[in-house]
This record gives sequence, C-alpha cells and structure tokens, in this order.
Amino acid sequence: MTFWRVQSKARSTKVALEGLYQGASGYLVGGSPQLLDLDLRLLRMPGCWSMAINNAAVVFEPNAFIALDVAGCFNSNIFSNTRIIKLLNYARHNETIGEKRVCEFPNTLFFDMEDEIETLMSEFCSMNGPLPYWRNTFFTALACMYQLGFRNVYLLGCTFDTKKGAYAHGEGIRESDKAANQAVYDDSVEKMSRLVPMLDDEGMKVMTCHEGTALEGIVPYVSFEESISRVTTESSSIEFNFYKHVNES
Repeated sequence: MTFWRVQSKARSTKVALEGLYQGASGYLVGGSPQLLDLDLRLLRMPGCWSMAINNAAVVFEPNAFIALDVAGCFNSNIFSNTRIIKLLNYARHNETIGEKRVCEFPNTLFFDMEDEIETLMSEFCSMNGPLPYWRNTFFTALACMYQLGFRNVYLLGCTFDTKKGAYAHGEGIRESDKAANQAVYDDSVEKMSRLVPMLDDEGMKVMTCHEGTALEGIVPYVSFEESISRVTTESSSIEFNFYKHVNES
C-alpha cells in the first residue's frame, strides 16, 4: 500500500506502510452514540492502537484518523493534533482548513482510492493497490487496517443504525437524512455478511464490542473490557485489572 506525503504542489513522496503492524490487534472506531457507553480511557492501556472514522476522533484521541469527505466536514483540531496520523483521500490534499492546505498539517498522509467502480469482494484483502469505497468509509478503514497488518480488529461505535438519531461527537442526524443513512447502513451490514467469511480465510478476525447491533450473528461479540485484557496481554507484560465502569450520567 502506498501513501503519499505532499511537500509542495510539485513534489510528493511515497511512503510504504503495508504490514507495518503485522499480526497486531487494533480498534476501528465509528461515531455511533453507543460509543459513549464505553470507558474510552481504557484505550490508553499499553498496546491499544485505534483508528477513528471521521469525527469520532473528536470524542477521544486515536492513533490514526481516516476520512474521505471534504476537509471542511471535520473538526480542525483533528488536523492540528501532531499525535494523530491523518489518512486521507489524495483528492483532498489541496483543500483548505482556515487558510492552511490539508497537506500542510503535521503527520498527514494521503492514499489512492478505487474509481467509482466497486472493488470486487474477492479483492478486498489486498496488501497493495488503492483502497476500496463501498458507499461507507467503514470499508475503506477496514481495508486500510488489513493492509497495515492488523489481524484482530475490534469494532467500537460501529452499530449501523440511526435509532438514537445522533453521533457520539454530538452532531445530530436530520430526520430527512435518517432513511438515506439507514439504507447505507443496511447495505453495509449485507456486505459484511459476505465479507466476514473471506476475512476469516485471510486470517483477519473482526469482532464487535457492542451487544444487540445489526452485526449480531455476523461477527462475534467481545466485551470492551475483555478486548482490552486480550490486547494488553498479547502486547505487554501488564495485567489488565477488570472493573465495572459506572456511567455517572
């Protein structure tokens, strides 16, 4: 997989990252309000690596942020944070936030994407080539994590429903957009039902940390605390102590 670091309008440098986290476990974080039910402080435990989709990166500080839409859709604090790796569609590199081009922000890399023709399901698990887009940035992010080498992926805030009518970062969903969003989510769930067996064959295990979601029966459920225990155990000598997080609200 090739990323691009853009130094100027005339010069870009290729950065090869495929397999960088070979065999590791990581978290793919979406923006559903159920994300707020979790004690996200636990993602600071040793070995816990996370990639946030879109403005989910506003809720907590991930290791990486991935997005496809125009730069103006996202909180500017994400781009200015030097600790977050920003992974963006190359087509956005000259867009501006304030008076600054996106490519001028620190720790920002750009990837190529497939054209409007969808990537074949059988080609999803590729270690090179453009990343896919199947009407949902979730799939672009999942393919990116595969190419980076992650082989156990825990889903947080990826519930594929509009029941609560808002995002974890506080932005609401207009009633007029709910049906369209839900259609995208339903399509995504159907694609996941076909994709997961292929991912299993390729050695990538996808799990959800939320019970009772649209992915029930498609991917296994693992509690958030259990996932943290697994990740810290496999990546460090630190033992995770279980405790029940009480939401004071």
